[in-house]
Amino acid sequence: FTYVFMVSFAMIRVITAVFLKETLQVANRDHDAVVAEQVKKGKELVDRCRAAFKFADMSRDGFLTLAELQDAAKLPDMKAWLAANELDASEVPGVFYLLDV
Repeated sequence: FTYVFMVSFAMIRVITAVFLKETLQVANRDHDAVVAEQVKKGKELVDRCRAAFKFADMSRDGFLTLAELQDAAKLPDMKAWLAANELDASEVPGVFYLLDV
């Protein structure tokens, strides 16, 4: 009886260990997928910002002034872009100074 109990106990421990190992691997893959998705979203946001700033550069000199950005913020396309990025035209100066380097 003791032998059967010990073998059964050992088998249950092995099965539990395998199950736990698989669960941790799946969780790790999920974490990696979330990180990859966040990196992708970040790159997409940078691309959208570049396009919006290029659109706002009215002088086409490659430099964006606060006046250009504020003028562009009055245009329907830029208003839509700001709204899509949860920004308001009143926040344009803050964004400009935040990004101005």
